Amino acid sequence: MLRTAVHVGSVLLLCFAAGIRAQEQVTIDGRPARLFSNDRLTLAIRSIGGGMTQLLMHDDPEKLNPLQGLGHFVCVDGFGPVSDEERAAGLPGHGEAHRVPWEMLSAGKKDGTLTVAFTATLPIVQETFRRTIHLVDGESVVYVDSELESRLGFDRPVNWGEHATIGGPFLEQGKTVTEMSATRAMTRSYESQAVDPPDHHNLADFKEFTWPMAPTAAGPLVDVRIAPTITPVMD
Repeated sequence: MLRTAVHVGSVLLLCFAAGIRAQEQVTIDGRPARLFSNDRLTLAIRSIGGGMTQLLMHDDPEKLNPLQGLGHFVCVDGFGPVSDEERAAGLPGHGEAHRVPWEMLSAGKKDGTLTVAFTATLPIVQETFRRTIHLVDGESVVYVDSELESRLGFDRPVNWGEHATIGGPFLEQGKTVTEMSATRAMTRSYESQAVDPPDHHNLADFKEFTWPMAPTAAGPLVDVRIAPTITPVMD
């Protein structure tokens, strides 16, 4: 994923007429989405919530889709369940961004790169979320630039998560590895997991650790980069 600053105004200079041909309106699982393609892959993005719900390689005869359920969606401003006060104010779990319409500002292709710009308004937290997608001919990569703007008159913490739901055959327990440039980490609290029965936990309760070696409930450390073979795996 490309994490660089994007000036939305510059995106608007792209040829919009080319963008009309670059995207196709479809319905996936009963909900509207748009398809964007280069010569290697096709990406489906939901019109409501902006979730990436399909990623298909053109040379794959089986057309396997690694994204399951909600696919990859952004949790802004919020991750996980909300408090009673937030719920009373209308804030949904995982924030507003995955529930509101995403307006496509522009779509165009220039020098072999398809660029699509979206914006979403988050009325409860008073924020504007912008996302730009780039597909480069000859590359099996989706580049994503994102920007969040607060409309408040004061600073406040931001809760932002990138939520990917990946299923088989791409996710195999005991073999699939997740890497990230992290150091400080913390295990989830037992209270937040709502696992039934409550004593079925592998990791320790709400403990700080240095990624990727996390403390287990039994004491020894475990490498949490590897998809666990035990269930439940919510911890």
